[in-house]
Amino acid sequence: MAWSGKPAEARQAFEETLRYDPANVEARYDLGMVLAASGDNVRALESFDAALRLKPDFAPAHVARIETLVAAGRYEDAWRAIPAARAAKALIDPRLVEALASRVRH
Repeated sequence: MAWSGKPAEARQAFEETLRYDPANVEARYDLGMVLAASGDNVRALESFDAALRLKPDFAPAHVARIETLVAAGRYEDAWRAIPAARAAKALIDPRLVEALASRVRH
């Protein structure tokens, strides 16, 4: 990733972009990725959700949202997010889907 090694600077740049262009889906997604990489799953999810409100078929945000939900231990929520991601034609790692299926089966 272009921002790897400098997450604080990347975060600041994406936040600045969003101040001037709040409808910038890619900046919302990128900010979410930086936040997720730093372990701020709550804010990362907020950023992915905002991107998906602007562009519901933005497949990368669906995948990142699912992966962040898993990282946060929210397996049921991640499982429930799969159909929307598939509808957006997101490429979800089949191993992740299988692992989630085994966690949420009761």
